[in-house]
Amino acid sequence: MLFTVLAGCGGTGAGGRLRCDLAGTSDSTVESCHAGLEVRRAERRARDSAAGRCDQGDDAQACYQVARYDEREAREAAATVRRYQRACTAGVFDACFRVAGYWDQGRGVGASAARATQLLAQACTGGHGAACGALAQRTAGRRDQLALEQRACELADWPACQRLGEAYWRGVGITVDLALARSWLGRACQGGRGEACVALGQLDSEVAP
Repeated sequence: MLFTVLAGCGGTGAGGRLRCDLAGTSDSTVESCHAGLEVRRAERRARDSAAGRCDQGDDAQACYQVARYDEREAREAAATVRRYQRACTAGVFDACFRVAGYWDQGRGVGASAARATQLLAQACTGGHGAACGALAQRTAGRRDQLALEQRACELADWPACQRLGEAYWRGVGITVDLALARSWLGRACQGGRGEACVALGQLDSEVAP
């Protein structure tokens, strides 16, 4: 079960209880708020149930789900890191990607760029496109960087496709290749990245006869 992200109309009262504070609003708004709060209460119950399964040590997906919920709710960072780490170790690669950010920023753990890089590499090897893209930007060698960007793009990390296209367009550390530039920018654009669509239009306008 995945936890739903709600832009709720309720607030958190004393003791962390969810409540609606909508004095003077319409009945329909109040009803909508209470319906939303019921969903959020169900999410909390699901989170607590998953936490029990995670803490018993036999459910990596439960650890991942709890960590996602707790990250969203800005709960204790150290506990979130522990659960993400357990899920990562069990092969949940998005957990590896997400916990890398905690190591980078020193949230819940001591800051370690080396550990973050190791986790991104683990996630990338497991087929996580955004991790490959993040790893590429930490890689010094241009050839290795481009290879990682290409893998990221092929795994549907559209910002990586855009970076590749712009690199071939402008010749950033490589030979200009407008055909490849169009290809990579086109992938990013088709993937829904508006900035890449704009760049593709600019490229075409620059080389138009």
